[in-house]
Amino acid sequence: MRNLESLSKLYAEYHIFPEKCFGAGSPAYEFFRMFPKNYFSQDMFEFLKLHRYSPVQRGADLPWWGSRYFSEDKDTRVMIISQDSLSDDAGSVVFWAQLFDVVKSQAEYSAYTGRLKDKNLFRYNSWFRVQQQLCGWGLDIRHCFITDAAKVYKFKSWKDRDFDKNSSRSLLKNEMPAGFNYYPGSVAGNIDK
Repeated sequence: MRNLESLSKLYAEYHIFPEKCFGAGSPAYEFFRMFPKNYFSQDMFEFLKLHRYSPVQRGADLPWWGSRYFSEDKDTRVMIISQDSLSDDAGSVVFWAQLFDVVKSQAEYSAYTGRLKDKNLFRYNSWFRVQQQLCGWGLDIRHCFITDAAKVYKFKSWKDRDFDKNSSRSLLKNEMPAGFNYYPGSVAGNIDK
């Protein structure tokens, strides 16, 4: 099982999470301000210490991990590979996953999104549907890891979906824990599409 530091080092090679992009008004920063004692806030702070570089291309959404994902316990881990729709009302699941264990109502969700620079991204109904789907699958989100299928953009490109497919594929395969199996028909198996 990969630990948080080794995962951060792996991502740092691709320069996709420049720390300076997570300033005031960003979802990561505002989550930290609202929930400073939350495990993900603390982990995110440590994770980003290795990402002090200038942006060189369009960045990516931070991955999300449950509170027990990096623990030593023997429970089953689940890796969810999502695809960012880039639409205003149904963006990346990863982008909002940190809210799964802290938000219990639409009012709490609105209190969080009201602090963001862009207040109209991934509306509550879309987020709630995703949360309910994960619950419906019977997943223990404390043991989940959620990441985007494609994360590495072409060098110096800021255009939507202008991915470096080879680098994205390589990163995704390397971020999977040792022994992790995926099915060829999954998003991971079709990252070049």
